[in-house]
Amino acid sequence: MMNEDFPTLVSSAIQKLQQKSSRDSLGNFRINPFDYNESNPLYHDECNNKKEETLLDYLRVGFGEFGSVFVIVFLSCMGCTAGLSEETASALQKCITGGLSVMAAIQIFGHISGAHANPSVTLSAYLMNVIDAKKAVLYVVCQIFGGLTGYAVLLYLTPKVYIQSPTHCVTSPNPNISLQQAFLVEVVITFILCIAINAAWDERCMKQLDSFSLRIGLIVTACALAAGPYTGASMNPARSLAPAMWQKNYESLQIYIFGPLLGGALSGLFYRHILLEKD
Repeated sequence: MMNEDFPTLVSSAIQKLQQKSSRDSLGNFRINPFDYNESNPLYHDECNNKKEETLLDYLRVGFGEFGSVFVIVFLSCMGCTAGLSEETASALQKCITGGLSVMAAIQIFGHISGAHANPSVTLSAYLMNVIDAKKAVLYVVCQIFGGLTGYAVLLYLTPKVYIQSPTHCVTSPNPNISLQQAFLVEVVITFILCIAINAAWDERCMKQLDSFSLRIGLIVTACALAAGPYTGASMNPARSLAPAMWQKNYESLQIYIFGPLLGGALSGLFYRHILLEKD
């Protein structure tokens, strides 16, 4: 009897390990809940055993998103500060600093909240059913405050003579392109960024997540190098909002709010309905 039950016990243990690996820190599906077949007993078992969310869980992931955008805004805007070492910060320096700051944020906070660090990514995650509406709102609010705090700390640490310009770290389109063109550039590059992140939520990609922070950082760098001359390559409403609010420079801000959000929404819908393999 014991020998006959051994394969069943092993199979059950493997199933439970698979279930654990598919849940995030709040007990939700880490990957595509809509890809599960309700007739599969694993689906019901995972739903029935979902971890109860506590206030500490929400505080933890909220801090993860706050910290992620803090790191991105603080480091990337510090990289835009000229005068301390050179008269101007080069475009290459800005692009590399931006990409590496994203890499740092994901490396530090990725296991805490997923380090969306971007309202566009959070919107894409919501449309992919990776997180629910309540957590999506929490993420976005914490991201915005993280960006505002990151820029405030930079203002405090930097002599005013080097940072008092109303355009410091404020994303703005190239005057040689139209606002419509700038808007579409932000849509496209944010779509590219988010579709790469969407792939990480796909079960088929679970074995290819080594050096994930480096990969996303390099994608951000590539988009910044390519699209920087067009729009500054924000791809992140929280990153653009913080310096705009502190510098009271809201010119063209709508491009950097709605363009990336549309790109994130399109990527989530496209991946869910077109690229995702369903049973």
